[in-house]
Amino acid sequence: MFSALLVITLIWLIIFFVTRELWCWYFKINERRTLQHETNELLAKLYELLKEQHETQTKPATLHSSASSTSKASAISYNSSDFGASKQIQNGNNPGIDYDRLVSMNVEQLNERGMIALEDHNWELANSCFSEALNKEPHNGEAHLGLLLAEKRQPDTDTWMEGIRKKNCSEVRDIDTVKIEVIKGFKEHVRNQEETYEIKGYVTREEIRKQYENIEYSYQSSVNEWTRRMQNYEAMVNGKQFRRVMRYTQGDLNNTIMTTLNDILAYMNTQYTNAVRLDEQNNARIQKTAPEQIAQADAQVRAMAVNANNQKEEIKRNRREKISRGINGTKEQLGNILKGVKN
Repeated sequence: MFSALLVITLIWLIIFFVTRELWCWYFKINERRTLQHETNELLAKLYELLKEQHETQTKPATLHSSASSTSKASAISYNSSDFGASKQIQNGNNPGIDYDRLVSMNVEQLNERGMIALEDHNWELANSCFSEALNKEPHNGEAHLGLLLAEKRQPDTDTWMEGIRKKNCSEVRDIDTVKIEVIKGFKEHVRNQEETYEIKGYVTREEIRKQYENIEYSYQSSVNEWTRRMQNYEAMVNGKQFRRVMRYTQGDLNNTIMTTLNDILAYMNTQYTNAVRLDEQNNARIQKTAPEQIAQADAQVRAMAVNANNQKEEIKRNRREKISRGINGTKEQLGNILKGVKN
């Protein structure tokens, strides 16, 4: 009886595990089908979005207005596959800009209107004009330059170039230089001398410090400042918008910009070279003169201390002699008094 029950139990367990795997397999297949269906729907939506974007990039930007529209189009698209980017310039928030009229202008008119906007410091209008010009003609150098001027808040090319020149070619201020110590630990040496040779009432710390005050142990270097300016200049000319300007501007405009930039770079290179040479000269001079000057100052401080100690000892001797004379005089007086008493 027990054996039969055990056999039946094993049979049911085998049936249970077999059917369990079948049911699990069935539900896993259904779940995979559901996930695949959702994935297909997402891929279809992504395809439609990419298709719409491609159609937008291959057509010139336009602004539509109709009686049924409650507002003007909200953006002018600036698209250029050459740059690998698409820039959306949001409009519609400035009632002073007629965006429909901008779209109706040709590139030359847009550039001219943008330049006037720059002169008026109307940066938003200038940005919109040059952006729409680039929608129509992506390789237009004047529009690229105007867009850069609008972003930099510069009214014209000359002012922009002059600002770059002043920023990079101005005199280096004292606060922009770095102090280079040729004689390491010089200040610490002076403090040690003060502590060692100060004699209260005879040699003060100020007197000791004065012996070292004319010693040149360091110099101010402008190498770091010129390095910083050249790095900033490099970052500027390697900027994406700047490179587009230099790539697409032509003729006198390109020559003017290039000439100015080359002059600025040549000036900075010259100043950097001069700063390095001056550092080398200062370092060599201080290395040669400072050790001897420090040794002389040390000797002078020691001599001051010796003289001060001699004065101190002389005063002590005089004081002892004075005391001794006073004692001797007192003894003599007492002796005279005793003699008088005896007599």
